[in-house]
Order: sequence, then structure tokens, then C-alpha cells
Amino acid sequence: MLTSSEPEFAKHGFDITKVAFRIGFSFGQGGIAFGNKVLLNEEYSRYEQEDQLFMLAHESVHSAQWEKGYVYFAARYTWEEVRYNRREQYGVPRGLAGKTGPMDLRMGGYTLDRLADTIGHRVSPTSRIGEVR
Repeated sequence: MLTSSEPEFAKHGFDITKVAFRIGFSFGQGGIAFGNKVLLNEEYSRYEQEDQLFMLAHESVHSAQWEKGYVYFAARYTWEEVRYNRREQYGVPRGLAGKTGPMDLRMGGYTLDRLADTIGHRVSPTSRIGEVR
């Protein structure tokens, strides 16, 4: 399903084919990435196809972020989980909506989840998950 998104990830220097997905316990999240291994929650199979694609892309961005430095990723992600409530942590930022070029997947000024939502929305623009805020 993600093969159509390979060009999007190639823009960011990440080989999407390295990511392995599995249904399993995801610590109360829709999905969770540990390096190139992604666990998706049990509800994933009931999502609409565009929402499944969004989730795969979103979690793949976290794999790419992890690959650029797992200690940095883990520390920043944990800090953002504590600092922001769920509403502020997710969603495509207005400043990135509609842009199609490469971007720093760890840039400051946006949460890691907002950056992941941006790519998820690029890959699956009709998904109801990745709303623009």
C-alpha cells in the first residue's frame, strides 16, 4: 500500500521499504514506531483505506526521524508528550499545508507528530485523520 508514497519519502532521503509493520499492542496509540518496526493497534484493520495509508505514512515518518538520531527522537518525543496536550500535538500546521518540497523531518517550531501528520496528509490527502490546524 505504501509503494505509491516512495517518492515522497525519497525527497527526505528515507527508504520506506525498510519499515516493517505489524498489528499488536501499541501502548494506547494508533501506532508506535521503534526504529524501522511499527506496531499498529488492533483497530487499524477497521480504518478506511485512506486512513490506513495516512497511519502508515505517519508512523514511517517517525521511523525516518528515529533513523536520524534515536536518542534525540526519544528525548524530544517524550518532552512533547509531556509538554503538549493531544489537541496541540497533532494536525498539519497551516504553515506547512500545501507545500510539496522536501523538509527537515525534525525541524523546530513543530512537534514531531505535526511533521509526521504533514507527510501523512501529503500521502493520503483525503484521510480524516490529518486535519490542517
